[in-house]
Amino acid sequence: MKRTALIPLIALSVVAFAAPPASAQQNEVGMFMSVAHFDSTTFEDAEFGDDVSLDFEGELGWGASYNRYFGEQFSIEFGAQQINSTSTVSLSSEPDFEFDFADVDLTTYTAIAQWHFGGSDAMFAPYIGGGIALVSGQGELDDEIL
Repeated sequence: MKRTALIPLIALSVVAFAAPPASAQQNEVGMFMSVAHFDSTTFEDAEFGDDVSLDFEGELGWGASYNRYFGEQFSIEFGAQQINSTSTVSLSSEPDFEFDFADVDLTTYTAIAQWHFGGSDAMFAPYIGGGIALVSGQGELDDEIL
């Protein structure tokens, strides 16, 4: 092997093996699936003269995030998540009475600044952070109700 070809190979090897330990934190990309949980509620309705239950059923959602490090301790994380749910209405005196009420689709966007504590080689690395979120979405009533 020529000496001129060996120098770039050695330089690449040094960069490849020295860079990970030298950089304390690495940028992270995350993708995930989730199911949101909404509390169901029961209330008395004077019109029906009965207890009415509104139940929510979580559906599969998704999310993605990107955490960008600026040095060893500071990072900014950007994220987006889609949350879905369907709801049904039922009466306590009529066990067979149940109908679909609405579908709920929410999307959240977040930006969080984080200050990380502890060393980069620690198994547990706590941080403190703060940020902003935008929540948008829609609820669509079932066609049978309208």
